[in-house]
Amino acid sequence: MAAFFVLGKPAGCDCRLSSAQSEGEPPGTAHTQPRKRLNMAFKQMILAAAAAFAMILSAMPAGAQGTSADEDGQYRWIDIVNRSPVPIHYFYMTDVDTRSWGNDLLGRRGTVEPGRVVRVFPNRVQSARGYCRFDIRVGFANGSRVERRQVNLCRAQAVVCTSTQSCAVR
Repeated sequence: MAAFFVLGKPAGCDCRLSSAQSEGEPPGTAHTQPRKRLNMAFKQMILAAAAAFAMILSAMPAGAQGTSADEDGQYRWIDIVNRSPVPIHYFYMTDVDTRSWGNDLLGRRGTVEPGRVVRVFPNRVQSARGYCRFDIRVGFANGSRVERRQVNLCRAQAVVCTSTQSCAVR
């Protein structure tokens, strides 16, 4: 139940002296109950707004929260999840029609330590071209590498590496 104000007074408030004030009650006690109802209505309104915000967030794709879509409305990114005992030293990703791997997308981050997760994005040119399918290469500190072809970044959320020989796309 929401309360509305007209010139600072609660809607429906009969702002005359109540019978409690006319019988010698201290000033200010006549509006104690309406204020409590008003405070309760305000709290309910805040909780309703928070619930609505939570519903909006839950309707977004799980990984899309905190990221922005490309011009075509697609979310192109992938989380690198390292569940292996060996650090990941490099990560390459290129659209399926590009022949070279390009730059290491870990960049300044350098490595993905065991037990850690890092989110990477294709470069702007590749995103702008509208591709969803990418080839990826994961390189480990021990020299091992794993490649996955035709990964759909518009649907996949993570590449999960459980060993230096196995990285699954989820």
